[in-house]
Amino acid sequence: MKTTFYLLKQSLNTSLETPDEFTHYVSYLSDEADIIKDNNDAVEISSSIYDVPILGCTELSDIFDETAVKELSEMSDKDTIELLLIILNKNKPMEISDDEASLNCFTTNNIGEVGVIFFQKNSEYDTIYQLVLNSRNWYIFKQDFLKKYPGDANEFIDSCSRCFPNLFFHKNTKSSVQSILTTTSKKIITHLRGLNDHLHSIMKDSPTSPRQEILERLSSTCSFDETASLEGDATRKREFTFNFLTDKGVLEDVCCEPHLKLCYNDQKGNNEYSTNRRIYFHEGKSHIHEGKILIGHIGQHL
Repeated sequence: MKTTFYLLKQSLNTSLETPDEFTHYVSYLSDEADIIKDNNDAVEISSSIYDVPILGCTELSDIFDETAVKELSEMSDKDTIELLLIILNKNKPMEISDDEASLNCFTTNNIGEVGVIFFQKNSEYDTIYQLVLNSRNWYIFKQDFLKKYPGDANEFIDSCSRCFPNLFFHKNTKSSVQSILTTTSKKIITHLRGLNDHLHSIMKDSPTSPRQEILERLSSTCSFDETASLEGDATRKREFTFNFLTDKGVLEDVCCEPHLKLCYNDQKGNNEYSTNRRIYFHEGKSHIHEGKILIGHIGQHL
C-alpha cells in the first residue's frame, strides 16, 4: 500500500529558533524524505509551512530569496539551507488544504494510505497517522500498521521485507506464516522488530560470546515472552535448514536453528501460553543478502 505523507504547518510543531535545532530537524527531515521516496511512498508539502518562523527572525518562505538566504547562512550553515531547498523542491506540493489533509487522518478508511510528518509528537492525532522525526520513523510507522492490518500472508511478508531493513525473508515464510498470522500479527512484528533493531548490535558488542548468551541478551533487551534458544537436536537439522542465494548467485543451505517463541497470541481472553509459534532465523552471513539476518520460518514449531 502506498502512503502519502503530508508536511503541514502544524508539522513544524517545535522550535526552529536556534541553528542547532534548525540543522538537526532539517537533517532528520531529509533522511526520512529519502527513505519515503526509496520505498515508493510520497511526501506532499503544504504551502502553509512557508509562514513558519525559523531562526528567530524570518519566515521559511525567505529561503527562496537570495538576500535572505545570505542572512540565514550567517546564522546557520550553508549546507543546511541548501539541503532544505532540495527537500522543498523535490517533493510535490499538496493539492488539498491543510484542513482536508487533517480530515483524511481522522477517516478510518484512509489508515495506511495517509500520514502526517511531525517534528514532535502531536496529541491531536492518532499515533497510527504520525511519522515523528527522530522518534517514530517510516519503518516504525509501517511496522505498527502491519500489527493492526497485516493483510494476507503474501502482503504481510512483502511489507515486512520493506520495513525491516536488517532482515531477509525466505520465500517459505509466505506459506508458513499463514497458520498464525490472523491471531498473532502484533506479536510477530514485535519480535521481528527486536531482531531487526538489536541482534547485530549485541553481537558487535560481544563478539566472543557464545550464541546462546547472545540470544539471552537479546531476549532480555527486547522483553520477549521467553528466552530465545537454539534447537539443540542435531538429528533435526534438516527440518530448519533453508537455502538462500549468495552474492555469487548460487544457493547455499543455511541452518536457521536459533528461534524466538511467540508464547502468547494477540487475542485477549484466548491467549493461553504456548511455545508452538516460532520464528526460526540465522544471525546472517556476509556473503548472503548483505549480511542481513535470515528469516527461514515464521509459524508453527518445526
